[in-house]
Amino acid sequence: MGVTEAGDGEDGRIKSAIGIGSLLQDGIGDTIRVSLTEDSVHEIPVARALVAYAGSKPETSPVQGVPASWDAFHYQRRASRAMGSIGGEQVVQVAIRQQGHAKIAHKLERMGDFKPDFIYEDAGIIEVDPRDTAAVQSINASAEARLVSVKDGLDLAPVAAFRLLAAQLEPRHPMVLKDTLHPAASFDGSNEVEVVSKDFLPKLLRASATLGSLLCDGIGDAILVQGEEAPGQAMRLSFNILQAAGARPTEPLGRPSPDASPLHRRLNRGRGHVRHRCLRCTAR
Repeated sequence: MGVTEAGDGEDGRIKSAIGIGSLLQDGIGDTIRVSLTEDSVHEIPVARALVAYAGSKPETSPVQGVPASWDAFHYQRRASRAMGSIGGEQVVQVAIRQQGHAKIAHKLERMGDFKPDFIYEDAGIIEVDPRDTAAVQSINASAEARLVSVKDGLDLAPVAAFRLLAAQLEPRHPMVLKDTLHPAASFDGSNEVEVVSKDFLPKLLRASATLGSLLCDGIGDAILVQGEEAPGQAMRLSFNILQAAGARPTEPLGRPSPDASPLHRRLNRGRGHVRHRCLRCTAR
């Protein structure tokens, strides 16, 4: 399986990770082909990195008997309630940690489309272990909608953790997704190891496969990329993932061209969902 002519540079690698990596994490696929609009020699390292991260650990639910909150054959975004600029029918927002925001504060005005939407620590986010039924029920008992995420440091794979949370949390509560529950961690192919990795490719593929899979499931109102230490690079990666997954109408290198037709804009915004769902439906 593969994504034909996914593109080049980061864009092509992100689309390949969303289309291929998300299926590998579901335990689907025996052979993969990464197709970039670059020399073929550049495709093999991407394919090997995808298999190393996603190919050896299907994202099964940590709690059996909990029905899935998403439909594998029809895209429908989780119907959360708007909390300011987050949730509801608004575009998926991008979060940044306070420490990262302090590092880029001096150049925010020059970041254009890649500026963060909010600071994670200032948003009043409730972090829970999705296996803690009492904690989830406590949030559901609240009369007001709450912004919720999975806490760091858990021995859960991110996709399985957020799917489990979405299955138990009432849809009115918006969710903030994370690319990893172990910030600044790298992977040995089967287990998360808390070792800082200086190679950007594994971080890009991990974030794209994890966040892209959840977004294409209709889960998530905001995202936080915390596996990449450089805040500026993490912001660019965040927005490029949203664009590739069809979750936010932005272009990787700036705003859509003013000369683009309305039809082209609509197709561009939805292409991530179409590609991911077609691959998943075919596989199943």
